[in-house]
Amino acid sequence: MIRKLACLVSFCILALSAMAQQTHEKIIRETRYLLYLPDDYMQDTARRFPMMIFLHGSGERGTDLNKVKVNGPPMMIEKGKKYPFIVVSPQAGERGWEESELYNMLLGIQQKYRVDGQRIYLTGLSMGGYGTWEFAMKHPELFAAIAPICGGADTTDIHTLRNMPVWAFHGMKDDVVPPEQSIRVVNALKKYNPSVKLTLYPDANHNSWDVTYNNDSLYTWMLQHTRFTYKQVKVKQSVLNSYAGTYVSNSDTLKVISDKGCIILRVTPTYSVELKPASDKLFFIEPGEPVDIEFVKRGKDEFFIVSQNKRTEYKKISR
Repeated sequence: MIRKLACLVSFCILALSAMAQQTHEKIIRETRYLLYLPDDYMQDTARRFPMMIFLHGSGERGTDLNKVKVNGPPMMIEKGKKYPFIVVSPQAGERGWEESELYNMLLGIQQKYRVDGQRIYLTGLSMGGYGTWEFAMKHPELFAAIAPICGGADTTDIHTLRNMPVWAFHGMKDDVVPPEQSIRVVNALKKYNPSVKLTLYPDANHNSWDVTYNNDSLYTWMLQHTRFTYKQVKVKQSVLNSYAGTYVSNSDTLKVISDKGCIILRVTPTYSVELKPASDKLFFIEPGEPVDIEFVKRGKDEFFIVSQNKRTEYKKISR
């Protein structure tokens, strides 16, 4: 089934002269996608369904949506494969995958269809493998698990996937995207997420996706995971008290105050944030937000590290 999602990108037209009045205009950019609904979607109208988003490779770019059916889950669906989740397969333009367009598409689909927001999965091959890594790093709060195939990524912000179940795949004889690309990204992620998985096929060339998508263990693995949320635990008050003090970064000074069962981070004299413990050392603000604060020691020095889109370190200078 084919659906179109019109993604609206607003912009202002520059004034033609000093006396001209500016008007609000818009340009419509269309994100086309293939949509598959499970057999029981129409029958069970009260149920929300898990969803898998598939990102194709560079050869399927353009405006002919049928090209998306040549590989991966869309091809398997055409051959009669039944999936237990909604499958969305967008088509990229000539520029490749645009994170903002994918984000708007996903939000639109969630509004239109009965999607279980706790079980959204992302996968892709080749250019779509790169897109999978990049989209997930930009929006880790959206996905329950990701499976990039024969892709790679800039690892600058790889820490954003610290809580993400990841299973990557690559062919060892790949002469289009060398397997070192996946190996490099996975090794960088292991520092923050030791459970990341990488399957290397010793005899596979660039096409490592057929064997991957034909293995139902991938889908079983996906469905075992729900979107990560922090869970609050009890921590001894003495531990909380030990973190109290003044901390500085290159540009900020913050005050940590111990409270009953939590700590308070004073950002300004009039603005504070409650930090809830996920462990003795790790704290969070909201369960579903990908922001956490970790207290660490290096020798005699004490620090806390704020991890969100970037990692910022603060050193304790006084109690």
